Amino acid sequence: FVTQFIRELRAGLAADGLGRLPVHVRVAPQRFLHDGADLEALLDEAKRRPFSGAVLELGRMSIFATDAELAGWAREQRVELAPVERVELSHGPRLAELRCLSDVTFFRRLGFSTVETMDVSDWEKPDRVWDLNRPVPEAWRGRYDCVFESGTIQHVFHTPNVLANVHALLAPGGRSPCAALDEI
Repeated sequence: FVTQFIRELRAGLAADGLGRLPVHVRVAPQRFLHDGADLEALLDEAKRRPFSGAVLELGRMSIFATDAELAGWAREQRVELAPVERVELSHGPRLAELRCLSDVTFFRRLGFSTVETMDVSDWEKPDRVWDLNRPVPEAWRGRYDCVFESGTIQHVFHTPNVLANVHALLAPGGRSPCAALDEI
């Protein structure tokens, strides 16, 4: 399924004049963050090239891990986590009861100094409300070192538009780990 999707994605991007966007996929979920988002893949990426700067999270992730669990998995993979002044618990009440991390704390532990969120509605209180079917404002372009997607793209009607927006949001040399390609 993933191979066919990648072929169709590349063909669609080429048809829309975006054929130069790189498409890389890793599907091997073992430790989940949210709807198939793979913690192990993110830690592998952090080991390969440490995270820093500003991250934009598309949607609001629920993190199914405590700070101690994240620290243990990071040690196993030899990834150094950034210290945080205060560990914030999940925005979801049930996960907070279980001491699960907030998405903001999670990304700060990965090394990002700035964490912003974007969603199509204000239901989960994102920092930015925007429909990714529409081009992003000029002021947001090139602003993020990382745009993290864990299940938002599947809800956008025009995939080439959202991918062009993700590309536009990234600063030169930025990256966009996508944890939910198997759901598109």
